[in-house]
Amino acid sequence: MKGNDKNQEFIEREKQLRPLMVDVHDQDRLDAALKKLKRMIKDSRIMVELQEHEAFKKPSAKRREKWLRARSRARRSAIENKPSRLV
Repeated sequence: MKGNDKNQEFIEREKQLRPLMVDVHDQDRLDAALKKLKRMIKDSRIMVELQEHEAFKKPSAKRREKWLRARSRARRSAIENKPSRLV
């Protein structure tokens, strides 16, 4: 099983290193290709990493943001799971 784990790690590393490319065969399909490229960038989280590395953030600020995200997530799930009242 160790060989399989190493192979999986290699595949993940290759996915990260692969450039984002979209082939455009027809000029009419340029909008669709742009849309696909934007989706690929969003899915690869490149922009998020760039924003994280833009400036130093104190560890306490990171913890606070993490706590606020968890709090928001908990509130949303509580609202969604709340049974509705039938009058």
